[in-house]
Amino acid sequence: MSGRAVVAQCVRELGAAWDNPIAWQGYSTGGCVDLPNDVWGKIALTEIVVRSWDLARAVGSTVEFPDTVLVAVLDQVASFVGAGMIDGHRNGHTKALEQLEGRLEHNGR
Repeated sequence: MSGRAVVAQCVRELGAAWDNPIAWQGYSTGGCVDLPNDVWGKIALTEIVVRSWDLARAVGSTVEFPDTVLVAVLDQVASFVGAGMIDGHRNGHTKALEQLEGRLEHNGR
């Protein structure tokens, strides 16, 4: 299986897992951090969006997401950066915030 096919399969499996309403309930631990599962779901969405942009840029392509997805990601990243939970400058999330805000402003949101 090609690398592209492996990534596509993993993303489909991730989507299927989070499509189950039970996945959004309760708490889980990841990397020594205990968070509500709905927060982990938002983190997973954010990672898909941010890493998709990274990958698209690396191969000279683009990727588009619906504004509803971008709003959810913007809210999640802003809350983590604002709470000091992640260093936005070190891991690229500050740039993602700028891109999200610019895209939403361009779309009149």
